[in-house]
Amino acid sequence: MPWIKVLVSIGMAVLVLLYGGKIDAQTAQSIYNLVATPAATLLGFVFTALSILVAVPDKRLVSSIKKSGHYSQLTRELFLTSVGMFLSLVTAVVMMFGPDECIVYVLALLIGVFTISLALFASSGHKFYLVLDYIAKDH
Repeated sequence: MPWIKVLVSIGMAVLVLLYGGKIDAQTAQSIYNLVATPAATLLGFVFTALSILVAVPDKRLVSSIKKSGHYSQLTRELFLTSVGMFLSLVTAVVMMFGPDECIVYVLALLIGVFTISLALFASSGHKFYLVLDYIAKDH
């Protein structure tokens, strides 16, 4: 299943490489802004989720996550999601003020990293849902 996320992100990057040759600097600036905004917002949510998991290890929710066996997977996916979102955010912000050369390659990298980050974010949300469903059935 993790390979599907990687293949989709590579596919998105390849699509940008194949069809992004006609992207001008103004359009690229719009795309950078379009990626930076949700990346920053979702990064904040991921940091909050990681903070909750780390700060309250003895609470019922976290102990239930550990009991269900999802704790290490969830923290690992949240960490990888935060790294991907951070890389997307930094790349987008730097390229907003950076040179206009190699726009297509930077956009391909940006879209690929952002796509895999979104897939990891969705997967982490699903795992969190499974934990909450497990808690609801437990009581």
